[in-house]
Amino acid sequence: MKKIKQYFKHAKFRAIELTLMGISLFWGIVLMVPTNTFDGSSAYNSMEQLAPESVWSGLMVIVAMFHFFGMLKDDKMVRRVGLILAAGQWYFISSMMALDASASTEWGVYFIIGVLATWLYGKVGGQK
Repeated sequence: MKKIKQYFKHAKFRAIELTLMGISLFWGIVLMVPTNTFDGSSAYNSMEQLAPESVWSGLMVIVAMFHFFGMLKDDKMVRRVGLILAAGQWYFISSMMALDASASTEWGVYFIIGVLATWLYGKVGGQK
């Protein structure tokens, strides 16, 4: 019973973490689909120059899996690794979007997602 109470005590953090996992997984799936997503917008030019869509897709799925398995096993270390990877991933994507399409809102949204992952990283480490 104590384990169940402990699990739900931090439900708000898990909800945020599930959201971050969902965003990464969504990106991963979209980039897996053979539609050449990067060709559809100039905002992806810098990312495309660094690696093909399949590599980005794999990275997104790996980050999502860290979130998933960390929450499934209730392992703070795995969760924190997933969150620091997510924060780095979203800050990097934000900077790539700012370089290519600074007049769009994309870079700001991804920066805020990075801030959210960074904030949650601190919260997950402080859970008792």
